[in-house]
Amino acid sequence: MENTLNEAIILIVDDIPENIDILNEVLKEYKKQVAINGETALKIINSQNPPDLILLDVMMPGLSGFEVCEKIKANVKTKDIPVIFMTALSDVKDKVKGLKLGAVDYITKPIQPEEVIARVNTHLALHFMRKELENMNEVLEQKVRDRTAELQIANKQLQTLSTAKSRFLNLISHEMRTPLFGMMGFTEILAEELKSSKYEEYVLMLKDSVDRMEKFSTKALFIAQLQTKGDSYKLEDINIKDIIEEECEKIHKNEKKKVIININIADDFVVNANYELLTTCITSLLDNAIKYSPSGGEIHIKSHQQDEKYLIEIIDQGEGFSEDAINYVFNFFAVGDAPVDQNYGLGLATVKLIMDIHSGKIEIENDKLDKGAIVRLIFYK
Repeated sequence: MENTLNEAIILIVDDIPENIDILNEVLKEYKKQVAINGETALKIINSQNPPDLILLDVMMPGLSGFEVCEKIKANVKTKDIPVIFMTALSDVKDKVKGLKLGAVDYITKPIQPEEVIARVNTHLALHFMRKELENMNEVLEQKVRDRTAELQIANKQLQTLSTAKSRFLNLISHEMRTPLFGMMGFTEILAEELKSSKYEEYVLMLKDSVDRMEKFSTKALFIAQLQTKGDSYKLEDINIKDIIEEECEKIHKNEKKKVIININIADDFVVNANYELLTTCITSLLDNAIKYSPSGGEIHIKSHQQDEKYLIEIIDQGEGFSEDAINYVFNFFAVGDAPVDQNYGLGLATVKLIMDIHSGKIEIENDKLDKGAIVRLIFYK
């Protein structure tokens, strides 16, 4: 940040040459512009090369410092330039007046070099941080606009476009609060630790927040589509064993934990379902089972038929579900103080939504005999 501050342009506005000479010497590390009256100062400020900070004398012939500051803050192009008043006035009311007009600080004459440097450094740093945050916000807003445009194109196929858009925006808005609040917190930390060298690290943290929202918006789009189309998905008789064997073959090509998958499903086990959604459902459950299985562990996939019900069970040898997960794993977001289960994220909640579309159920439990978790899908005739 030190290099950035040294590149800053400071405008010194004072009608007394001696004061300008003193400030020029005190601020010799900075680039400077000089004006001996308010009219000249406004011309410089409104030029194509405006200053990054203004040191403004209060008592000047013609336009006073108060009048100059008022004009600066009334102009949308210059209102964000920090103004520090220089005043010999001892009346607190005059200092309050300057701050109310939009000044960020004041320096009392006669000038103390250490005070000038400290206040200039502080407010320049804050100014550049605010500009950086604005740039990051523009990136965030553009990403949201881009994702929203993609959503609108996809939703042309949906019968309830307005509902889908509303639900999607609610979902993404909820998740955006966390990284946005993080950004706010980081900027506060930066303001408190101006003399540290962590500025670049915090900017990278802001970038991570942007990436997080981008990934989440993709998931939220799929969820919005599920919630919107509902029972409008085309259903057909599908052989479950074919799907499972196909997905297992794909997984084995990239799977490095050498997990053994045992498939025990009848050749004629058929359910009435949507092929794409059922494939997504099975893939998600297999991914979770493998992710939380030990290396070289086993996964068992079984099928049962009970009266009017068709059951599929996926059993792994992982750590099983926590108590919180048993109660909240099907929720997209936390309820009260209970967090979304970090081991399964949005996966099982999305599977439940798919099963709802099929008028089916999903059940979870820990294996009472062996270590691991059991996920059970139930389809009805």
